Amino acid sequence: MISPPQTPHSHPPHTPEGDLQKLFTEVCLHGLKARLCDDVDALDTYLPPHMAATARKVTHALDVPQPAPA
Repeated sequence: MISPPQTPHSHPPHTPEGDLQKLFTEVCLHGLKARLCDDVDALDTYLPPHMAATARKVTHALDVPQPAPA
């Protein structure tokens, strides 16, 4: 099987980095899980640094109080 040509900044399609929607979804789920388990520091132990940083941003966004609908 022949793979499509890769540009210098592209990633193989089988990795999360190759699909931005999948990457975003995965990071959001990791962030939500870390927030629900109150274990944000653990993100660094099992995620690559760029994913852990984004997942941490998700956890911080979940901490921001949202106004109740009127």
